[in-house]
Amino acid sequence: MAQMFDIKKVTEAIKRKQATIDRNSKKMKTAPKYIYVGWDKSSGTYPEQGGKPVEEVALIHEFGTEHHTAKGMVSNTVFFCEDEWIKRATKLIKKGFKWGRAPDYYDIAEKLGRQIKSDLRDYTYSIGLVDTERLANSVIVKYRRR
Repeated sequence: MAQMFDIKKVTEAIKRKQATIDRNSKKMKTAPKYIYVGWDKSSGTYPEQGGKPVEEVALIHEFGTEHHTAKGMVSNTVFFCEDEWIKRATKLIKKGFKWGRAPDYYDIAEKLGRQIKSDLRDYTYSIGLVDTERLANSVIVKYRRR
């Protein structure tokens, strides 16, 4: 399962706020466009849940089933934190341009990914699920161009 945060929103916000970005730079053309957030398939199982994989338990908590209500861990984290992530990415990109060169977009995506992972882990702990430690520790972040 993967939920994605679209970096295009960040790019659009930057375009509005900073007209001096070199949109044709090689770094911008090869920069990651998406940050995917999900749970690691190889993160273990819940023996007390009949051996269900952690990823399956995360899916049940995220989307719900006929017997469980949806908790929306990823979607709620995106809803509450998206504006903060956009502001942080904008600051990081502006900071990169401060020295007159194009910023390292992979570094920015990695810093933003760490923030997203941290926020998702915090939200997972805050909703008080049973044994959230395994869920929180199995959160993964990946970057993709397409």
